[in-house]
This record gives sequence, structure tokens and C-alpha cells, in this order.
Amino acid sequence: MLSFVHGGNIYDVVKEAGDGSLLDLSVSLNPLGMPEGLKDILISSVSCASNYPEPGNRTLSMMAGEVFGISPAEIVFGNGASELIMALSRLFLRKKALLVVPCFTGYIYALKNVCPDREIVYYNLNEENDFRLDPGIVGAIERERPDIIFLTNPNNPNGALIEKSLLSEIVSICEKAGTHLVIDECFLPFTGRDESDSYLTRLSGKKNLTVLRAFTKTFSIPGVRIGYCATDEKTAELLQSNLPEWNMSVIAQEAGRYCLKNLSYETEANSLIKEERAYLSNSLQDLGFTVFPSDCNFLLFKKGDREPSPVSILIRDCSNIPGLSKGYYRIGIKKHEDNERFIKALR
Repeated sequence: MLSFVHGGNIYDVVKEAGDGSLLDLSVSLNPLGMPEGLKDILISSVSCASNYPEPGNRTLSMMAGEVFGISPAEIVFGNGASELIMALSRLFLRKKALLVVPCFTGYIYALKNVCPDREIVYYNLNEENDFRLDPGIVGAIERERPDIIFLTNPNNPNGALIEKSLLSEIVSICEKAGTHLVIDECFLPFTGRDESDSYLTRLSGKKNLTVLRAFTKTFSIPGVRIGYCATDEKTAELLQSNLPEWNMSVIAQEAGRYCLKNLSYETEANSLIKEERAYLSNSLQDLGFTVFPSDCNFLLFKKGDREPSPVSILIRDCSNIPGLSKGYYRIGIKKHEDNERFIKALR
């Protein structure tokens, strides 16, 4: 059975697999899986569950400050990046938000639920340009002057990086327009351009910029929920006040400490991702599908002359993503044996 799910929502279909053979390509995680050392930390941290978590995740912020060379007062940790997206929406959205589509649907969910009566303006990416962000976004920001804009680098669901010169121009124009720019870099470590393209350590003097990251994808722990962001000190203080006092469990805090001590794991799979991305892309094209160029660990593809065949694999149905429609799918890149199983099943 080939099941189309909205990104990790396995619970309605996992019972049908029964034998444990279900392959989930609907999520885009580190293909190496969870590191064994982190698994040990999660198991041992259960003994701390009778204690309250540390308020404000201060130890994590201190550690992250040392690792990234920025002030701990500029770092906020959340129960996954999703919690921070909700808090940022609540903090900055007054009249209007601007979103580039297709995009991560979590932004729309947050904006519509936090401020349902506010306006969301959409900037549509061009399929003929492989859904890459183009310079027209600068004019849209100048024209709309939104309160907040979320940009994913690389974009989700197509995986394309934003050109460095264009992103620099966007940062500048947002500052002039009074727009708070959130750059979501959760997938950036998988591109091989994390050090050169990240704004995480380039926040100095910028009061309208927040950089969002998470260990969810890079350490393959979506069930633990560890997100964080870096921004100016005043915004960080306001953001922290918009979060629950104990917003992360002691288990998540312990796991976060492990991740900060082992950041090299985020990029260990990059050569594998690059090789398997080419394999999947070429194989899908040979089978008649249209595949959009990606710079990271997932692929967006579109049905050509055929629909995907029935196999025991979950893939991401992108029909609920603004800017896309029925017939667009996304798959996470796995180890070769899993990718080969998917292609053989389709063939």
C-alpha cells in the first residue's frame, strides 16, 4: 500500500502495515537515524522525570551561546521549532504577514490560529523556475510592508537554497520596511553550506531578524521536540515571556545538551544525502516523474504519465500546500537500501 500522509502522521495507517515493514518517506530526517549516544541519554534521563524542568532552559542557552559565539540572552529554546513559530506569530503579527508559497504549512497553521482575523499575503514561486525564490520577493516586501515574513532556507517542500546575495537584500529591505524576518534554517545543515550561508552568527546589530533551528531533523528525534532560535536580546526576552514557564521536559533538556556537544553529527550524512539524492532523482525521472532540483535531504516530485504504484511506503502528499495541488509529492532521502526499495516498488 502506498499511503499519502501529511508529514509524519503515521497513526491512521501504521496499523494496516502490521508486520513492521512500513517505510516512512513522508518525513525528512537524518538518514543515519538517531545516534546511539543520544538514545542512551534519553533512556537514562527518564530517572529525572520526577523533577521539574529548569525554567527558561537557561543551561541550554548558556551552552548554545558558547558553541555559536553569541550571547545566551539572544537564544531561546522551544518545544520544537513549531512552538517558537507560534510564539513569533503571536509576538509580531499585528495586521499582515507575508508567506512565500509553496512553503512549510506550519507557518500558515500558526498565523491562522494565533491571529485568525489578520491578513496573510502569499508570494507565489514559479514552477518553471523550479520553485526557487526570485528577486520579485523584494518588491513584494516593499509593496506589502508586512509585520512578519517566514522564509525557509532551503525551502520546504522543494529543497532549494536561497541565493546568498538575494537573502542579503531581503534582510536589508525587511529592516527598512519594519518587517520582522524569520529565517528557518532547520534543514540547512544537510546542504553542505551551513557555515557559509547561515545567519545564526550574523545577527549583530539586526533587531528585525530571527534565525530558527531545531535538532528534530538533524538528530532524527521528531518525537522529542527541541527547537531554538537566535535573535536580538529584546526580542528574545519578549519571546521567552510568550512561552510556558516549563515549555521543555527534562528529557528534552538532557537530549538538547547532548546535541549541542555533538553538533558534528548534523552534517555526517551529507555525502550520503548527496549521493542518494542523485540516485532517487534520476530513478524517478526514468520512471516518468518530474523531479525538482533540491539542495538538501528531500525531493519534491510530480506525477508525469503515471501515478505512484501501491507499495508499503508512506510519502508526503503535498496537495494541502498552498502553491501546489494534487499530484505533487515529497520524499525524504534515506539510506540506499530504503531508497532502492522505494524505486523498485514503483518500478
